[in-house]
Amino acid sequence: MNQNDAPNAHELRIISLVYGIGINVNSIIGSGIVTAPGIIWNSVKSPGIVLLLWFIGGLISMAGSLTYVELGVKHRISGGEIKYLQTAYPGTKK
Repeated sequence: MNQNDAPNAHELRIISLVYGIGINVNSIIGSGIVTAPGIIWNSVKSPGIVLLLWFIGGLISMAGSLTYVELGVKHRISGGEIKYLQTAYPGTKK
């Protein structure tokens, strides 16, 4: 770990587990979780297929969440997604 990778003592970390869960729940509700089942039901008319599609969507959501968990464990830097992108693409404007 070089000096640039070391966490800055002056950066405030305010995202706790509860706050992170709140962000995730807000994103799911905001993305139409309440209205989507009715739209899907009107398209397929099968409770089994609706539940299967719901389960597949949950797996995709879990994969996305676990991706951010892995990034957070591997790169212990403050700044969120922008820092991950700057690490992945170091030649870009900062």
